[in-house]
Amino acid sequence: MYLIRRGIQIFVISILGFMLLGSPAIAQMKILSVPGCPFFVVVNFSRGLVESAYFRSPAGIQKLLPIEGSLLISQKYSKFDMDKDLTKDILWVLTFGEPTNRQRGLQMWIGYSSRQKTIWVDICPVASTLWDYLPIKLNLPEGVLPYVLPQLPKYDDLPPFGGPKTLTFVCTIKLTNNGPKFVPQPEVYKQLLKIAELVASSERYPKRKESYFYLINDYKNLSSGTPPTLDALKSIQWKRILTLRWNN
Repeated sequence: MYLIRRGIQIFVISILGFMLLGSPAIAQMKILSVPGCPFFVVVNFSRGLVESAYFRSPAGIQKLLPIEGSLLISQKYSKFDMDKDLTKDILWVLTFGEPTNRQRGLQMWIGYSSRQKTIWVDICPVASTLWDYLPIKLNLPEGVLPYVLPQLPKYDDLPPFGGPKTLTFVCTIKLTNNGPKFVPQPEVYKQLLKIAELVASSERYPKRKESYFYLINDYKNLSSGTPPTLDALKSIQWKRILTLRWNN
């Protein structure tokens, strides 16, 4: 059965490749996938940019319009057992940059539940922040990945600071029965709290330092299992673009 399924996938890739490479403007086609998963992304690049992209799964083929015109920057994934069956579940995130400014872009988060035979695809904005320049690796629970927001929340009408000099808010994203969600992990926020306190202590710009005061309070709450402020929740721009299910 696996060989038959694999053969069908290769056939579909070949057909897609023929269709995509038929245009003289096409320079390269790439298959993005996680080992052992029943889906993949077919990306057609032209001059380094995503000209078109298709999501292939047992539920069919869907076009991925939001990432067209962008640069593929990176990808990472986590394989774990969420629903306690014999097949690993997957949380996969791909990062894309704007063609004229690689410091800004979007992330595409893909969650897969093997028991539910369901895939969720979400997108959210990203940007370069101080996190990109800190030699820090968080100790994350299995199945959890960090989402670094492009800006600080607009705390108490303070400006939503962003950019390479700003330590922005971080969400811990986990795959749930309803797809990838912000699920606070107290042990992670204890780590983030220490980092935020260190950065805030050396911040010289008064208003950004004030924003860090609110950020630290949010991290203190999250470290103790208390929800963050409404300002923090409002700053999370998360959008679902696909929910795919199949029965076979």
